[in-house]
Amino acid sequence: MTTSTPQTRSPSSKMRLAEMRTIIDTATDGVVLIDRDGAIRSISRPAEPSRFR
Repeated sequence: MTTSTPQTRSPSSKMRLAEMRTIIDTATDGVVLIDRDGAIRSISRPAEPSRFR
């Protein structure tokens, strides 16, 4: 599997990433993105345990 770095992403993939980040950051419910290997890739503020806020 090929991974891209911020420097190699196309403009359209950068736009999709920005849109996804906006959705996650503004969601009122908790959102957790997990990759195929089960690693957490992103977590929204409402999904964080309260002790970390």
